[in-house]
Amino acid sequence: MSPRVMPEDRIPNIIRAAARVFSRRGYRLTQMEEIAKEADVSKATLYYYFKGKIDLFYYLLENGAPEDGTIVPPPEDSPRLSEGELLEILKERLKSVSRLKSIDTFLKDESGEIDLEAEMGQIFAELWEMLESNRVQIVILEKSAFEFPELAQTYDEYARQRVMRQLEEYLESRIRLGAIRPLASVAVTVRLTIESLAFFGWKQFGDMYSPVRYARSEALPELVTIFSNGLKK
Repeated sequence: MSPRVMPEDRIPNIIRAAARVFSRRGYRLTQMEEIAKEADVSKATLYYYFKGKIDLFYYLLENGAPEDGTIVPPPEDSPRLSEGELLEILKERLKSVSRLKSIDTFLKDESGEIDLEAEMGQIFAELWEMLESNRVQIVILEKSAFEFPELAQTYDEYARQRVMRQLEEYLESRIRLGAIRPLASVAVTVRLTIESLAFFGWKQFGDMYSPVRYARSEALPELVTIFSNGLKK
């Protein structure tokens, strides 16, 4: 006889199903019926755990989606969020995770004795970790941004732009100290850096659960070498 499936055991499957649907459809176009079908549960079961689509989306932003066998926190029994409240919560979350501590540390060093490759190694490793650990959230935010302009603006202002401004400040400081050659466009260099890391951190996945094509140990050292050697004065 098959073991009885307890209600709490269904949560990881529902969360993974929701992540897949949101990553294909985005927040605004997704319907709870689609998530229930993807998770192979009834709508009543889905609503037993989550009062609405916005609560499920919020749960994913806070917790990501579990791999098989991962213990997940139970959904909180809280009042339903409005879209405005969701955006405020997202803004605060993005502000807390979109700051590179390595750059804050390096900007305090004005000695001019700079090991550019070592510094960029730490920065790239932190960026990679940021992208990899928030991969599910990034995928569903990127897809949702097309149909949800207020979310797109929040995501751009409090995630993308914050990281890019930090990287621009770092490059400008290293140009000023003579560790990096003058650049035709600091902004373009930063964008190229972000896009390169984004590919390996989350874009290389055909979907959010597909196998990695290039592992961190393979790709990160090469990226650090290429960028640091290319930028040296």
